[in-house]
Amino acid sequence: DIKEQKLRYNPLDDSVLELAIDIQRRELLQPIGVSKEENGRYQLRWGGRRLAAHIRLTRKLVWAVIYEAGDETVKATALRENIHRLQLSLEEEVAAVNYLYEEEKRSPNQICDLLNKGRDWVMRRITIPNLPEEVKEALMEEKITLSAAEAIAWCEDEGIRRYVISQTMQSKLPLFQVKALIESLKIGKSQQDAIAAAVEVGVSAPPPTELQMACNQCGQVRPLSKLKPIMLRVCDPGCE
Repeated sequence: DIKEQKLRYNPLDDSVLELAIDIQRRELLQPIGVSKEENGRYQLRWGGRRLAAHIRLTRKLVWAVIYEAGDETVKATALRENIHRLQLSLEEEVAAVNYLYEEEKRSPNQICDLLNKGRDWVMRRITIPNLPEEVKEALMEEKITLSAAEAIAWCEDEGIRRYVISQTMQSKLPLFQVKALIESLKIGKSQQDAIAAAVEVGVSAPPPTELQMACNQCGQVRPLSKLKPIMLRVCDPGCE
C-alpha cells in the first residue's frame, strides 16, 4: 500500500523507466522500506521510485526491509527520508519540521531524534514562521541568509527592518555588517542621524573599497556616501 505516502515524482516519467531498465539489468541494489499493518498488509515507507520501477517491469516481488515503525507516522518517515536523501529548500525544511511540531505534536527533542538533527537546527526552523513577514519573505526567496534574518527580526521598528533588508540584499552585507548597521540605526538620535550612521558603517567596514549600490530613482550605481538614503512609509500599495 502507498496510502499516506506523498511521492515526489511521477510514476510514468522517464526517470522511473530508466530505473526499471537498470533494475532489469543489474537487479535491485537497495531494498525499499515497508512496515507491517494490523490488517496483514505492508505500507510503503521509502523507495517509491524503486517500487514504481518494479510495477513497470510487472514484477510481483520486490526486495524490502520491514521497518518497525512503532508510533511513527508514514508522513514522518517520508519527511525524515526526504531531508536526508534530497536537497530540500529551506522552505521545505521549515514545512517538514513544523508539520511534525504542530500537526503531530512532537517536542523539539523528539524531532531531533527523528530527523537526526541538532537542537539548534530544529529550533531555528520552528521559529521561522514567527519572523516578521517582510523578513520571512526575503529569507524564503533566498535574498538574505538565515543568520541575517534572525538578526534583523530583533528590530522592533518595521521601517528599520525594511531598510536593513534592502541594504543587505543590494550590498551583499556579511552578518557582522548587518549587525553593525542595525545598531547604528537603533542608537541614532533622529532618523537623519541614524541613516548617516548607517552609511558610515557601510563605508568604513571591510572590504576597504567603498560599498556601492544603485539609486532607486535613476538606477546609476554610486558610492554609498554619494547617495541620500530615506525611509518611506505609506498607508497602502495604492497610496500616492
